[in-house]
Amino acid sequence: MKITFQNPQFQIKLVTLLVKDAKFLRQVSYMLETDDFEPSTDGESRAAWHIAGAALDYWRKYHENIGRLLTPELTRLGSQNNWGERLKEDLNEYVRVIRRTKPKAADYALDIIRDWRKHQLRTTCIDEIINLHAGGGLTDEKFLEVCGRATSKFQEEKFQVSNIFSDTGEYEEDCKADRRSLKLRDKRREDQAKMTRIPRFMIKPIDDMTAGIGRGHLGMVMAPVGRGKTMMLTWIAVALAQQGWSVLYFTMEDPIDDLENRLDALITSLRVKDLARPEIVRKTAPKFQRYRRNVRGKLRVVDCTEQDTTLDQIEAEWERMRQQGWTSDVVIIDYDQIIKVKTDRFDKRHELDGLYVDFVHFARRNRVLLWTASQTWANADDKEGLLTMKDLAEHKGKLRHVTMAMSLGLAKKEWPKGSICVGIPKHRNDESLRMCCIVPDRSYMRIYDQAKTDAAQDEISDLPPQEGKDEEDLL
Repeated sequence: MKITFQNPQFQIKLVTLLVKDAKFLRQVSYMLETDDFEPSTDGESRAAWHIAGAALDYWRKYHENIGRLLTPELTRLGSQNNWGERLKEDLNEYVRVIRRTKPKAADYALDIIRDWRKHQLRTTCIDEIINLHAGGGLTDEKFLEVCGRATSKFQEEKFQVSNIFSDTGEYEEDCKADRRSLKLRDKRREDQAKMTRIPRFMIKPIDDMTAGIGRGHLGMVMAPVGRGKTMMLTWIAVALAQQGWSVLYFTMEDPIDDLENRLDALITSLRVKDLARPEIVRKTAPKFQRYRRNVRGKLRVVDCTEQDTTLDQIEAEWERMRQQGWTSDVVIIDYDQIIKVKTDRFDKRHELDGLYVDFVHFARRNRVLLWTASQTWANADDKEGLLTMKDLAEHKGKLRHVTMAMSLGLAKKEWPKGSICVGIPKHRNDESLRMCCIVPDRSYMRIYDQAKTDAAQDEISDLPPQEGKDEEDLL
């Protein structure tokens, strides 16, 4: 009967069901093992074997079908087990076939698997009886015991399949671990349903000016030293967490305590220096406790300041957390020049350019939104208005790979001291070369203070027009 699993037409239908159909997995996961798909000869492709194993292992661990996570899971297994290039090519081709195949005929496949499982149990029982008879140990009691064990095993599996659903259609879990997995799955789906497809920055001038970016895209904040790159990234992290996105923040330069203080100041509206004052914390903690818990539950920080860190290590940490049940939708890396890059590039000038190519692959492979920051040349420190590609330090080519670039320049002199001109030198999905001005509040580590920004805008609007300038020039 195992020859049925090797039939190419049936095999692709079966593996597609294991990858895409959660209901089918609930019905057959008790009856199937990875080795059931092992090729019968050495010359056959092992792609179906590995893919079916990945789908079954993922279901037993998370109680969800592997779906779109199949490719990153196979990539992880390939790196872990040092799979050869031929096997990787076979896997890629098989995955492409699965994507084009719709899951169907689940009932027919279930009947085939039941018959195959019944045949397998019967064959095992007969082999055991023959071995006992050959050894002289077959008695009536032993015969009944072996047959009864096989019958009980089949009835047990049949009972599990037939009682997968209750009368209300709910999935019945008997194990505490399974119930916990089910709750985590439902909560994750509920959170994903609340997420907007394209999140907002929650900075009104920027949201009015341009659109954001979503999964699979790369964003970059470019600014001179001390202008506010980290403030913008922490603001983006908190804003995304407030909108239901899970955020994984890798701090490459600032100590984790400093970054935690910045995040707490943003979330609780306390100044950084007041976070260490017990009387203020006690007074305000009840007000912000629930809000802080909800937001910080969506945001985790990883300290990468103690050693050189590569992008492969960052992706490995993201994968480790995913396997533990916490999947981040957003990855923020602060910032690019501290990441240890590959040294096999033909020219050192192209190392960061290659790093940004890897950024894009990481974002698209894992369907995450990725934000990072990059430094500009020193001559851009005093530049007013929009910063462009010419101001970007190191290699300009990295701007070519981002979906959206956001620059932090100086605002015109009419704005309060320290105001920032936020520019969009590049946006693939919206207009580029646009800009607006905002007023930060560094005592609260906010890149945007709405009250001060509105007041400054009103004051500038009341100024008499200067000769040779219009309102747009003041920005």
